[in-house]
Amino acid sequence: DGEVLWTNIRAIAMQEYSFGKEFFFTLHDITPRVEAEHKYQEELAYRATCLKDCIVHAHCNLSQNLVMCLDTQSEEVYKNQWGKNVDDALSFIIDNIPDGPEKEHIKNLFNRKAMLAAFANGDTTNGGIYFSKLFHRWIRIDYYLLLNPVKECVEAIIFAHDAHEQKLSQMILDVIARKFFDYIGCIDVETGRYNYYFKTDRPIRFPEEKSGDYANFYKEQLRRSVVPEELEDAIVKMDISYIREQLEKNEFYSHLVRIREINGEVLKKRISFTYLDEGHNVIVIARNDADNITLMNLKQRLISNGYLDRIDKKSKK
Repeated sequence: DGEVLWTNIRAIAMQEYSFGKEFFFTLHDITPRVEAEHKYQEELAYRATCLKDCIVHAHCNLSQNLVMCLDTQSEEVYKNQWGKNVDDALSFIIDNIPDGPEKEHIKNLFNRKAMLAAFANGDTTNGGIYFSKLFHRWIRIDYYLLLNPVKECVEAIIFAHDAHEQKLSQMILDVIARKFFDYIGCIDVETGRYNYYFKTDRPIRFPEEKSGDYANFYKEQLRRSVVPEELEDAIVKMDISYIREQLEKNEFYSHLVRIREINGEVLKKRISFTYLDEGHNVIVIARNDADNITLMNLKQRLISNGYLDRIDKKSKK
């Protein structure tokens, strides 16, 4: 029927006769296994492109508790520190995190049993940001889990990136968000992870977590708050691929949308996007009240032309 199959052929027996030899063979369909191997190799090749700029990366066999490969740009720091098994390697990571919420977060994610349980539940990617004593800066640790179809073992690719500038930028944005915007968020282009900061001077629908997957977050938020007649258009304009297309044309991209607040009031909001870094790894998203922006711009023009100062003097008189 034209279908292509991968097969494994083996000679299993030979019988000799006066007229010659007779051989017996078996032929097995191994298409699922070969396709799984190809997918596994493709995944390894893709992850290799993601890891080229990292500080440290390790390839581990979780099932056999074995560190298969370790590559680091800071050999003088990590030399003789990593154990030969996954448990020791992960303990080394945790030992170099000061006590606090970051450490507890890493403990819950970065132990071998938790990673195997995550794989069983279909959670094949995860990570966190912590402050490293070794480097005295913010380091981001992530892992990807995959199944080796040949050994039938669960493997992990663990890597660390220098996230110092990103973390500082997010702290700065946190301050800005509280003073001017409804909220500001950071979208990690590579992973799709999303962190955001809300102002708290008015009732706002808070999701359960202040970070997560951007695609799930924005769709849920739009369905909850955008007026129905603008929902479909808003979903398209908030899609990360659409945002990136617009940012290729201009440094900034923004659009207007009407939001229904908890108290029933409908407000016009401006949602704006730009890249946080030159490498285009992080997109900043900011939402503000469009009417407030208009009034602020008008006020600035009045001030620059001296009109507002004259009005204030007359009111004082």
